[in-house]
Amino acid sequence: MTDPNPPPARAAGPRPRGRGEELGRRREAFCRHYVACGVGAEAARLAGYSPRTAGNRAYCLLARDDVRARIDEIRAALAWQECEGRDAIVAKLENVYQRALGMGCPAAAVRAIMAQARVTGTVAIERRLPILPPKPRRASREAFGPRPGSPEDDFALARESDPFGISDGGISEGDDV
Repeated sequence: MTDPNPPPARAAGPRPRGRGEELGRRREAFCRHYVACGVGAEAARLAGYSPRTAGNRAYCLLARDDVRARIDEIRAALAWQECEGRDAIVAKLENVYQRALGMGCPAAAVRAIMAQARVTGTVAIERRLPILPPKPRRASREAFGPRPGSPEDDFALARESDPFGISDGGISEGDDV
């Protein structure tokens, strides 16, 4: 016998995720975009959330432990890839160094060492700039005063003719205060 009142069918859409399961598609996209750009609202917009509520959505997502953990995982994977790439470059430069020594080219060997140091961050990259004479300094207004006819010149002339401002209604000796 069938039940005359069957339970309502479950609504179509993503099912709720339990603990330990992967993030949803948009949350995963948010994590990847957040690692790439570092701005929560922009990452939320790029992940497909509404531009109007992207800032609030980013705040809520960054408060979740599972989202923060996934961001840390992505950052760790990127750091590992960067280290592997750096190690490969250093190994290639080591070969260049060994060949330069074998061929009796100390200048090339030194350049290989400097390149290794730059790749590993041991030495900061320096840019050599040509040595130029210093630019002549422009004369300042304080040295020569204001330009004739400028409003600053009119103020300076008024100050010189009446340094205490008495002529425009200041207090004189005979006034009672």
